[in-house]
Order: sequence, then C-alpha cells, then structure tokens
Amino acid sequence: MSDLPLKDLAWSISEVHKKSDSVHYGYRLKVLKPEHWYSSNIYLDKQHQQYLEKIISWSVNQIEPPPTYKILDKIITPFLEIDSIYRVIIGIDMQGNKEKTYKVGVIIRHPTESEGHPGKIFYDDELPAEIIELLRSIDELIWIKIRSDLIRRFDLSDDELPIYLTNHVFIAYKSGNENSEKIAKRLGEFLRARKIPVWLFPWRVGWADSITKEEEQGIAGSFAAVICYTPDFLEGKTAREEYGALLAKKREDPDFKAGLFLIGCNHMLVPPFMKDYLWAEITDLEDQRFEEEAIKIYRGLLGLPLESPK
Repeated sequence: MSDLPLKDLAWSISEVHKKSDSVHYGYRLKVLKPEHWYSSNIYLDKQHQQYLEKIISWSVNQIEPPPTYKILDKIITPFLEIDSIYRVIIGIDMQGNKEKTYKVGVIIRHPTESEGHPGKIFYDDELPAEIIELLRSIDELIWIKIRSDLIRRFDLSDDELPIYLTNHVFIAYKSGNENSEKIAKRLGEFLRARKIPVWLFPWRVGWADSITKEEEQGIAGSFAAVICYTPDFLEGKTAREEYGALLAKKREDPDFKAGLFLIGCNHMLVPPFMKDYLWAEITDLEDQRFEEEAIKIYRGLLGLPLESPK
C-alpha cells in the first residue's frame, strides 16, 4: 500500500437531462500541488438509474421556481432543470463542508435561452430517510467497485470512511420461520430509516453467491448484531452457525454489541451466555410494542440507555 494520503473521493453527473447510464467518480491526493483529479466512469444498473431519477425528481421540487414574466402580453413560465449532481463520499466538499452533502447544479430554461442558477446544497441530516438511502446506495455501489484499488494504492484508514460504507448491523433470524423473517425485515427497515446500515440475508445475498462467504463477510463487517430469537432459532443450521460466530466476535471484541430480540420466546429458553444481557421482546408481527422495542434496540446501537434523564 502506498503512503500517499487520499484527500477526497466523490461522484458526479453532468448533463443530467441526457439520462446517462453512468456516473463519473474521481479522487484527489493531499500531497500533489497543483491538485490533480483522477477520474473514471462507473455504469449504473437499472435499479440505481431509477434511484438517481428519484433523487433528481425530489431535488428539483425543493428549489423555489423562477417567477413568471410577460413578453408582449404573453405570460412566460421558465422552468428549472437539474443539470448536475456532485456528491462527496470521503473528505470535504468543494465548499469546505465536512458534513455529508450533495450539491445540484441548476439551469433555468426560458423559451429562447437558458441562464445559470447558484444551485443548492443538501445536507444528509436534513434529508428524508428515503433520499439518504438512495444516495448511500449509489455511494456504496461506487465504493464496492473501487475500494480494493484505493485501499491497495493509498493510505486510507476506515476512520476516514462513512460508517455506512464500512460497518453495519447484522440481523440474524431462523430461515423458514415466516414470522421471524417478516419481523427481521421490519426491524431492518426501521433501522435503515434512521440512517443505520443493515446486513440482512435477502438484501445482501444474491443468486450464485457463496452463502458462507457472504455471511462471514457480513459478520466481519458489522459493528453490532441483532439476533431475532424464536423458540426454534437454534434448530436452523445457518442460524446456529451465525449465532456462534456472532458470540465469538462478541467475546473477542469488547466494543461489539450483540443482543437478543425475542419473538414469542420465553427468556428462560435463552442460552446461558446471553441471559445476562438486556433484551427486547415482542410476541409476533402484530404486537403493538414493536415500535417501542425497536427504539430500545436503536438506542442500544447508538450506545444510549433505555431513556435519557429529563
């Protein structure tokens, strides 16, 4: 690995109206003066193209439209068009913002000409959860395709990367238990809506993937785990193997959190090692306590107690 430090990594799209099937990504090094921008393209699959269209559609609706005017008693209504998108994955953006942002470039279209517009910067902590997830999905796609090359070539530590690119919550459940599967998905959606990345089998493993390899990588890349524990949990071979691997990681890494989400299961049935750890609990998918218990899990993942002092 080179000792060259990476300054930033970003992706962008210009001439958005042409609906390109690729994004431009680039990075700069801290040590080169003048700075040189190394860049290339990555193609988007249809799903990520749809994500991008949703981001663009949402963005244009957040910008105040230009006023109408008259020419020879005819009312002219100019319209806004998103011309470019710029998103930083690592480092700070061109305006010096350390917070995660994306910027849209805008053009105002008139009947016979166009004019520039200052555009707008959107901060992640101000965005709807859906838009954040769409942006982060594109971030992740780009990172997955280039990470091995960047890590091999540059001095890049995990603490420089957004947590959603390097760490996630691993959710384990017994396959074949329909109630458990649905609750695991619901919990995953609950956490993702609150900006916590999730590893869940059907969301991460595809056809012809090695199940063992994907699960091992999922556990290795997790900072915490939620075990959706049902009375039949340990009867499942995969569930039992995941449980063992998660507990092993918990023993080895004092910062790793692994807790139980009991689903229709008496706490007395929990294996001895986990009985001392505070758990969350519901009876089934219809249990009205789901939100309350999911918040308990969410706070725990953030390192918070059940309640904050008033």
